Formats: sequence, structure tokens, C-alpha cells
Amino acid sequence: MTRGTFSNLVERARSGDREATGQLLQKYRPWLQVLASRALDPIVSARLSGSDIVQQTCLEAHRDFQNFRGQTEPEMIAWLGQILAHNVSEATQVHVLAQKRSVHLERSTAEADNRHGDPDLVAVGQSSPSSRAMRGEQAVRLADAMHDLPPDQLESLRLRYLEGWSLADIAARLERSEAAVASLLKRGLQGLRQRLPQAEVD
Repeated sequence: MTRGTFSNLVERARSGDREATGQLLQKYRPWLQVLASRALDPIVSARLSGSDIVQQTCLEAHRDFQNFRGQTEPEMIAWLGQILAHNVSEATQVHVLAQKRSVHLERSTAEADNRHGDPDLVAVGQSSPSSRAMRGEQAVRLADAMHDLPPDQLESLRLRYLEGWSLADIAARLERSEAAVASLLKRGLQGLRQRLPQAEVD
């Protein structure tokens, strides 16, 4: 999306153009999905999917778009990331407390982000504007590229590199051999390298 197109959509969205708002939010859905999948505690994700969090985030962003005061795409990324982080935090509190888990599991969203090592959510409040923008833009491009892949390659990459599953566990999940999963991962990485600069894949 060019800077001119982005600015035009933001201006239209602020004036109440629902179609423009929808176009903007649709662009960031893949990135939000990646963040939600990584940020949700396993206990919460068993009861609430990342897609639910993303849907809630987009609905709130659509409803409150006039509150977005930024002018650039990095500012949009940061704003959406903050909404999603808040929704993840609320979901964690509701579901973990509902199950009466130990204090060890009742952590803040920031602590959970550090545990997962996610650079994008952590960066929302802890890094400089320039590094935050770079990470956010790279994450959007990576998420877009991943979602252009065939579904089986996308799922294998997500489980392996975002969820940290072993080849054996992925093979069981996809009902394929470990060799077949390894092939999916290889083709998926090759597909990403064709869509992204080398530095963003390795």
C-alpha cells in the first residue's frame, strides 16, 4: 500500500467511510492473527481462538477509528497492536481466573509477551519509534507473505516456527509423515524467500 493510498483511506475512514475502514483493517488481519496466536496463553487458546481476538480487535478498531490520531502506517500498526494486547490481557484474566489457575499463570500481558519472546507486542511499549516501526512493517509483510502460501504449508510453518511444535507433533496434527512435514516446511520457506527480502526470512 503506497503512502498516498494509506493516507487517503485514513482520511476517508475518519470521515465515517465504512468501506475505507474495512479495507485498512483487512490489510492488517494476517499480522494480527500471528500476534494473537503467539500471545495467547495455551490455557486461554484452548477456550478462545486467536481469530476471536482478531475479530474483536477489528470490531473495536472499526468502532473507534476516530480515536486513531496517527498519520503513518507504523502508527496504525502500533495502535492496532495496543488494542489487541488489551484484548489478550482481558481474555487471559477472564479465562485463567475462571479456571482458578495458580498465580504463576495469572500474568500480565507484558509478562506473557516476554515469555513468548514476541518482538512486536513487546515493542509496542518498550522500544524506540524507529525500531517499533521497522518491526511492525516487517511483521505485516511476513504475515501477508505467509497467508499467500498454500494452507498446508502455512499451517506447518505456523506450528513449527510460531508455536514451536516438533516435527513429530506436526505430523500427528496434519496426519502426515515427518518427511512430508519437512517437505512442507522446506517449500513454505522457499515460498517466503520468493516473496520477501532474504534478511526477513533467515
